[in-house]
Amino acid sequence: MEKRCSNCSEAAQYSINVIVSSVGVSPRVQKASLAVLFCNDCLCEFSERLCSDDMQNAVNSAYTNAAERLSTSKTQSNGTRD
Repeated sequence: MEKRCSNCSEAAQYSINVIVSSVGVSPRVQKASLAVLFCNDCLCEFSERLCSDDMQNAVNSAYTNAAERLSTSKTQSNGTRD
Protein backbone atom coordinates (compact mmCIF):
# COMPACT_ATOMS: atom_id res chain seq x y z
CA MET A 1 0.00 0.00 0.00
CA GLU A 2 1.44 3.33 -1.07
CA LYS A 3 1.83 5.89 1.70
CA ARG A 4 0.11 9.23 1.11
CA CYS A 5 0.91 12.83 1.97
CA SER A 6 -0.97 13.99 5.06
CA ASN A 7 -1.75 17.30 3.36
CA CYS A 8 -2.73 16.55 -0.26
CA SER A 9 -2.95 12.72 -0.48
CA GLU A 10 -0.31 12.48 -3.23
CA ALA A 11 2.39 9.84 -2.85
CA ALA A 12 4.56 10.60 0.19
CA GLN A 13 8.33 10.86 -0.15
CA TYR A 14 9.20 12.10 3.34
CA SER A 15 8.07 11.86 6.93
CA ILE A 16 8.62 14.25 9.79
CA ASN A 17 8.91 13.18 13.41
CA VAL A 18 9.16 15.75 16.17
CA ILE A 19 11.14 15.25 19.36
CA VAL A 20 10.36 17.69 22.16
CA SER A 21 12.89 17.80 24.99
CA SER A 22 13.08 19.76 28.20
CA VAL A 23 16.03 22.11 28.69
CA GLY A 24 17.81 22.59 32.00
CA VAL A 25 15.87 19.82 33.74
CA SER A 26 17.45 16.65 35.06
CA PRO A 27 16.51 14.03 34.18
CA ARG A 28 15.59 15.24 30.70
CA VAL A 29 11.96 14.86 29.68
CA GLN A 30 11.61 13.85 26.06
CA LYS A 31 8.75 12.77 23.82
CA ALA A 32 8.63 11.88 20.12
CA SER A 33 5.63 12.28 17.84
CA LEU A 34 4.25 9.82 15.36
CA ALA A 35 5.45 10.29 11.78
CA VAL A 36 3.59 12.78 9.59
CA LEU A 37 3.93 12.01 5.87
CA PHE A 38 4.59 14.63 3.17
CA CYS A 39 5.10 14.75 -0.57
CA ASN A 40 7.96 16.91 -1.84
CA ASP A 41 5.79 19.96 -2.60
CA CYS A 42 3.93 19.95 0.72
CA LEU A 43 7.15 19.53 2.70
CA CYS A 44 8.59 22.59 0.95
CA GLU A 45 5.41 24.55 1.70
CA PHE A 46 5.45 23.38 5.33
CA SER A 47 9.06 24.51 5.72
CA GLU A 48 8.31 27.97 4.33
CA ARG A 49 5.55 28.50 6.91
CA LEU A 50 7.61 27.82 10.03
CA CYS A 51 7.60 30.84 12.34
CA SER A 52 11.17 30.42 13.64
CA ASP A 53 14.15 31.07 11.39
CA ASP A 54 16.19 28.54 13.38
CA MET A 55 13.48 25.88 12.97
CA GLN A 56 13.12 26.69 9.27
CA ASN A 57 16.90 26.37 8.80
CA ALA A 58 16.97 23.05 10.67
CA VAL A 59 14.10 21.60 8.63
CA ASN A 60 15.55 22.91 5.34
CA SER A 61 18.96 21.43 6.16
CA ALA A 62 17.48 18.01 7.00
CA TYR A 63 15.23 18.11 3.91
CA THR A 64 18.10 19.07 1.58
CA ASN A 65 20.27 16.27 2.94
CA ALA A 66 17.46 13.70 2.65
CA ALA A 67 16.54 14.85 -0.89
CA GLU A 68 20.17 14.58 -2.01
CA ARG A 69 20.50 11.10 -0.52
CA LEU A 70 17.18 10.00 -2.06
CA SER A 71 18.25 11.33 -5.46
CA THR A 72 21.61 9.56 -5.22
CA SER A 73 19.92 6.34 -4.14
CA LYS A 74 17.49 6.46 -7.09
CA THR A 75 20.32 7.22 -9.54
CA GLN A 76 22.38 4.29 -8.26
CA SER A 77 19.43 1.88 -8.36
CA ASN A 78 18.52 3.00 -11.89
CA GLY A 79 22.09 2.40 -13.01
CA THR A 80 22.02 -1.22 -11.82
CA ARG A 81 18.84 -2.08 -13.73
CA ASP A 82 20.46 -2.07 -17.16
